[in-house]
Amino acid sequence: MKVVLLQPPAAHHQSSIEYEPLGLAYLAASLEKAGHSAAILEADLNGWDCKRLADEALKLSPKLIGVTAATIDYENALKTARLIKETSTIPIVIGGPHASSSADEVEKAKIFDAVIVGEGDETIVELADYFNQEPSDYSKISKIKGLAVSAPREPINDIDQIPFPARHLLHHPSKYQPSPGSYKNRPIAGVITSRGCPFNCIFCSHAVFGHKVRFRSPENVVLEVEQLLNDYKVKEIRFWDDTFNLDRQRVFKICELINTKGLKFSWSCQGRVDCLTKELAKEMAKAGCWQICFGLESGSQEMLDKMKKNISLEAAEKAVREAKNAGLETKGFFILGLPGETKQTIQQTINFARRLPLDLAQFSLATPFPGTVFKEQVQNQLKTAGFSSFQQMYSGKSLPYAPPTLTAKELGKAYQRAYKSFYIRPSFIIKKIAKPAFWRKGYRSLFALMKLLFAPTPD
Repeated sequence: MKVVLLQPPAAHHQSSIEYEPLGLAYLAASLEKAGHSAAILEADLNGWDCKRLADEALKLSPKLIGVTAATIDYENALKTARLIKETSTIPIVIGGPHASSSADEVEKAKIFDAVIVGEGDETIVELADYFNQEPSDYSKISKIKGLAVSAPREPINDIDQIPFPARHLLHHPSKYQPSPGSYKNRPIAGVITSRGCPFNCIFCSHAVFGHKVRFRSPENVVLEVEQLLNDYKVKEIRFWDDTFNLDRQRVFKICELINTKGLKFSWSCQGRVDCLTKELAKEMAKAGCWQICFGLESGSQEMLDKMKKNISLEAAEKAVREAKNAGLETKGFFILGLPGETKQTIQQTINFARRLPLDLAQFSLATPFPGTVFKEQVQNQLKTAGFSSFQQMYSGKSLPYAPPTLTAKELGKAYQRAYKSFYIRPSFIIKKIAKPAFWRKGYRSLFALMKLLFAPTPD
């Protein structure tokens, strides 16, 4: 049976597509393993709008169509599905972050024939099996676990058994263009080595992979790395785990295998400050790691506690310095505007970011995404209901939320001030332009920075 999986157009304009859609590639791999044929269509990388994406999907004559969408892109997923339904009776299923966190809302749209909640690897295969036998009978679909109308599906425990992403259905890694500060070498590809997050930060959703952490074995991880190096000639890997260094011994083993096998490639990851030691940082650098990104979130201990980050400012500073001492570049992620935020706590965050030996800082405005404790806390304070508020935010027109302690205008100005205060420093600029990598990436580095510094202030 032929299944076509769609990545709808992003709601906000993208001058380049940063990374391959690994979620769809994982689903396609499971479908192929089960004997089905699969295709993946990426709207943005092909320059397609919703109409063109729908037309291209229908040209392939599939028996089942799958769509993924984050909250920001849900409207385009909905639009694409409606266009397909205008001329076809092909079943359409949706999954991904928005479907998993807002299943009831998606069901009410009455456009999709099934809504996948959580991990979709097994569910998509069972749906393909079902529609292959009963293409027009929906009466028994509720017997398939993992749907909005059925019982939940248990997370996959042994994720080594999940086939590697079907990268042969994607564009070559060289076609994807990450942002200037997120890579050292190209082509670059992403790898996910674990699923689930055990922490309870109020701004994160666990709707897809849940709280239960499951790790791939070091041997399985390195086998996929070797495939990328040999078959796709990539020069860099981005490990996309929420917290790559959560299990330190596993990371030590991965590094040991990389060195023992003589694999030469650069790599980066996202880490947690209280899971990094001096010894681990050195071993990661020795194995080719060049950058680690930390979710530092705030320079106010009060705000860290309110967002249930469960880290201390002291631990954050120590980890950043340990990473730098080991020769790693560091990037800090910060969130402005969560409940309780004030002008004073924002200034503490700016001062903290400037004090740390960070190579890059990314400031984000707090966004109450579906499935988060944050959204539950502020539901009655949101300016606009539904996904339209998120589109307005990403277009720079409006903020869906500002804490009672700040106006939206004040928060927007603080956001701009944070970027300007961090990046427009003589010492920082001199250090940056002295690096050959800055000039290799040329105008893209300058353009990305100017876009951040001079973006319009949202209301």
